[in-house]
Amino acid sequence: IEDIRQFAPYLDLVFPWEPLVTSRSMAPEAKKIFKKHCPEVMPYLCSISGDFSPLQSYFRFRGIRTYMLGGSGIALWAVNSWRGNDYRSEENKKVNGAFLFHHGDDRGFVPTFRMHAFREAVEDLYYLKRAEKSSSPAVKGF
Repeated sequence: IEDIRQFAPYLDLVFPWEPLVTSRSMAPEAKKIFKKHCPEVMPYLCSISGDFSPLQSYFRFRGIRTYMLGGSGIALWAVNSWRGNDYRSEENKKVNGAFLFHHGDDRGFVPTFRMHAFREAVEDLYYLKRAEKSSSPAVKGF
C-alpha cells in the first residue's frame, strides 16, 4: 500500500489487478488512493483456468464490476495468445475455446461467445457511466 500511496500522485492511468481493489485487506485504502490521485482506473483480470466456467463472471459482468469499483474503463491482459491452431490449443487441452477471436478465413476473424459477452460488458459500463451523468430522476433511480 505504501508503494501505491507513493506512486499514485504521478499516475494519470492505473491498471490495478481487480482483486487488489476488491478482495485484499488493503482494497479500501487502495481504492481511496486511486480515486484521489488517478483520473483513469481500468481494473484487469487474468484468466487462471482458461475454461468456460468464468464466461459470465470474467467477461460478461466486467462492466458492472468496473463501474462499482469506480473504474473508467476495462483492461484485458491479452486478447489472444495464439500458438498454433487457436481452435485446438496445443498448450493445454482443457482450454479449447478460451480465446476471444479465432483466425477465421479470408473474410476476417471470428468472434467467440466470450467476445460477445465482453462487448456486452463494455456496453454496460458505457450505459452506467451515461446514466451517472444524467439529470433525469428516473435514470438516477436505478
